[in-house]
Amino acid sequence: MPRDADSDCITFSPDGRLIAAEGGIWDLASGTLVRVLAGVVSSFCSLACSPDGRMLAAGYSRLGLQLWDPAIDNPLRSLAGYDSVTSVAFSRDGRTLAGADERTVRLWDPARGTEGKRLEGYTDTVRAVAFSPDGERLASAARDRTVRLWDPASGRLTGLLRYADDFWVS
Repeated sequence: MPRDADSDCITFSPDGRLIAAEGGIWDLASGTLVRVLAGVVSSFCSLACSPDGRMLAAGYSRLGLQLWDPAIDNPLRSLAGYDSVTSVAFSRDGRTLAGADERTVRLWDPARGTEGKRLEGYTDTVRAVAFSPDGERLASAARDRTVRLWDPASGRLTGLLRYADDFWVS
């Protein structure tokens, strides 16, 4: 799946000193490229930095999901089961990583690299995921013109918003 112009392939470190985009990490104070993430740069679809800045999640259109330590050149691990990742997001505490693919959102323990819950029920590609600031909800938006609200702890669907014409309706 080709990367769309609306994908979130850029992220800041929590302290704002680094920026990761399109497979590179730059120091903003000096403007220096400090790291190139190995792999196929053109296949990046989504990037997210953990709240503590120690981990970078990179979703690829053809290579799945990898976790990186921004300080080293090689990935920490690949998270299995993906062909194409459209969006990634860390929870506020960094203990959960959401990764979206064609029609599923998977919740991961990034420290262990283990999959937890699978959130399913989409009829088209999931384009974006985001945790609420308190971490109590996960929102996912799909090309099926829906936004789903989930309880990440239980994996239970708690709300569904549908886009109809020019208005959101619940």
